[in-house]
Amino acid sequence: MRGVPIRGGFDVGWIEDLSVGKMMRRDAPTMPLGTTVGEFRKRFPLGGPNPVFLVDRGGRFAGIVATADAYNPDLDQKLDQPIDELRTTVDQFLLPEQNVRTALRRFSSSETETLAVVSDAKTLHVVGFLTEGYALRRYSQELERSRAEELGEHSLYGPA
Repeated sequence: MRGVPIRGGFDVGWIEDLSVGKMMRRDAPTMPLGTTVGEFRKRFPLGGPNPVFLVDRGGRFAGIVATADAYNPDLDQKLDQPIDELRTTVDQFLLPEQNVRTALRRFSSSETETLAVVSDAKTLHVVGFLTEGYALRRYSQELERSRAEELGEHSLYGPA
């Protein structure tokens, strides 16, 4: 769906209306910086929340840790090691007011599948997260809906 041209104000309207704040999940699991691998494993078992968002003492976003990375067998003898070394996307995040197009560009530039959504660029409090797959799915659904309305049909793919 990337690169689909905007033909007019109608397209801009629904793209602006499809904001990160409306699409994000609000149940972002967080863990403080400095947490050990052992503590992380106790709180977040394999098959549990993935990813986990790290926050500093002020509650500011400080990166993402993939749960599977914390269970790397190489870390079995390093359970007292801080989880901080496993964090990624430290400086990549989304804001609730950004639209789906901005979010998709950020996913592409950061080369990650999940981004934290923070309250604002100054306080960086984690308020949720968004996955690239979900953003693409919602963008596709809205694109289909808007084109179907233009054509006066219920669905571009015909009756179910």
